[in-house]
Amino acid sequence: MSLARSRTSSLAGGSRVGTVSGYTTGAGRRWRVRYRTPDHRQADKRGFRTKREAEDFLAGVEVAKLRGEWVNPARSRVTVGEWAEEWYAAQLQVKPTTRSGYRHSLDKHVLSRWSTTRLPEVRHSDVQAWVNGLSTKPAPSTVRQIHLVLSGVMKYAVRDGRLSRNPCDDLRLPRIVKRRHGYLDDEQVERLAIAHGPYADVIAFPRLHRPPLGRDGGIASRPGRSEATASRGGGSRHRATRRPGLRHDEDP
Repeated sequence: MSLARSRTSSLAGGSRVGTVSGYTTGAGRRWRVRYRTPDHRQADKRGFRTKREAEDFLAGVEVAKLRGEWVNPARSRVTVGEWAEEWYAAQLQVKPTTRSGYRHSLDKHVLSRWSTTRLPEVRHSDVQAWVNGLSTKPAPSTVRQIHLVLSGVMKYAVRDGRLSRNPCDDLRLPRIVKRRHGYLDDEQVERLAIAHGPYADVIAFPRLHRPPLGRDGGIASRPGRSEATASRGGGSRHRATRRPGLRHDEDP
């Protein structure tokens, strides 16, 4: 292999940023790029078939360095499957039920699609297509949970300097539609109970032992309950009911 004369490329203003040099191989002429990383270490990449390809690569490196987006290619060679295990091991801030939900989404959905894909090869458009495909089966909330896990894996890679940006950001996710629940009134319950004869008491029991309904069909608040709660805690308190598993407000 013989090297040709090295030529120095420059940005506007004439500052030296790297070199593009040609060399000869058994397969023909190839081009190599030498440049310095942000920490001033020498790096190079060879194998470009044309000088234009080499110069475009060098220009991209310099722009990424100026924007603070440069990523060491050696650190990006890890696959999603390998990095997902690193991310999962670091999820110590969540409850066991949430962590179990992460594991389920990884094994059933994320790794089956992305396990062998290298981190920089995960493209925004590919993730959107994947989410679109998921949306035909699981419920919208489940799709959002699965996306949350993959996004967490990729965000962890950004924080570790393995990616410049998260390809899972700004995706179009399925909308969660709240369903309106209907309830039988007293007259309807009575007719239903009469129609089922021997099971009348069973049908009527829940209706006879529930709190009264409000005007909007929901459960009316019990008299004095708000005042009692406020007097005990210095203000009204609300208890939220959470389902085990993933939470959309958590940051994985």
